[in-house]
Amino acid sequence: MGRLDDALLQLEKAIELNSRSALAHYQLALVYSKRTDNERTAAEFGEAIEIDPAFEAAFFRLGRLYIDMGRVTAAIEVFEQAVELNPLSADTRYFLGTAYEKKGRIDLARQEYEKAVIYVPDFSEAKAALRRLRGDSTFQR
Repeated sequence: MGRLDDALLQLEKAIELNSRSALAHYQLALVYSKRTDNERTAAEFGEAIEIDPAFEAAFFRLGRLYIDMGRVTAAIEVFEQAVELNPLSADTRYFLGTAYEKKGRIDLARQEYEKAVIYVPDFSEAKAALRRLRGDSTFQR
């Protein structure tokens, strides 16, 4: 924990010196996530995105956090924005599919899982999700 505290102090100082550093806010969010401070984590990822609206990794991490927090509608919104930034991201497609599935939007979930497998043919989690949605255990791509 001492190292996280040191990181926290260093990043807070960096932000004090340059509050418009999207990377510093992103890194601060990562420290807060290690401390399981979800609200501060979300706020810092949000700040990084506000400063740099093309910061794809911040969108991805925020979407994952929202899923973990049970804020599935917010996760969908964030992942949809991340997909706009990088439509070929298999990981983002997979987690967007996961969020859609949690909301009962099975057709959209299936489409996202299929895209994830197209972009990364050996994406085992996406293949397993497709098998689950199709009710079989033989899906191959």
